[in-house]
Amino acid sequence: LRRIQEQHIYAIPVENIDIIQGNVPLSLEINDLVEKIVTRRRGGLSFELNLLLADALSDLGYGVSLMSAKHPRYGHEFDHAFLMVTVPNEEGEWLVDVGYTEGIPIPLLFDARVWQGDGHDEYTFRQDAWDAQVWQLVCRRSGGKERVVYSFDLAKHRVSEYVDQCYWFCTNPESRFTQGPFVFIQRPEGRICLTMDTVMNMR
Repeated sequence: LRRIQEQHIYAIPVENIDIIQGNVPLSLEINDLVEKIVTRRRGGLSFELNLLLADALSDLGYGVSLMSAKHPRYGHEFDHAFLMVTVPNEEGEWLVDVGYTEGIPIPLLFDARVWQGDGHDEYTFRQDAWDAQVWQLVCRRSGGKERVVYSFDLAKHRVSEYVDQCYWFCTNPESRFTQGPFVFIQRPEGRICLTMDTVMNMR
């Protein structure tokens, strides 16, 4: 599972080029996602990338649940899609996310007792101080500063539940995805980012 996630983020970018070019609404149908991401070697938003990965992992025998997260800055329901995955014949659930712009390179065991590292950053889970039903994914950089990546509850979702928010992201002038192009792809040594008119190669 770790190898699949790592190779996915090295090969497939998180990007919004279809939205900027007006090729909307985005389709969340599996055949359309295969044609775009596999055949045409494109990237996409978290909805596209994680839903396609969910389908592939299910075919490989993993248990997969579709999840919804809120970004700490924007706070929309269904602001982000990620996966909870179970490994055959093993206990525990793993957070898998190949659609986050800053890249989460490894599956994260859903366990609030430990910090889990990828060699660069460390992650843990923390219950919200005001709502015990809400969890936060917390990242700690090498300098020791912590930040909330996103928050979520443990409700499982269907593909159809992501459609309305995906459409809003694609078409609303206030959406961060309609403001200008972005492309993010991970590399073993860092990541390459296009935001608006700036390209950054970070190591």
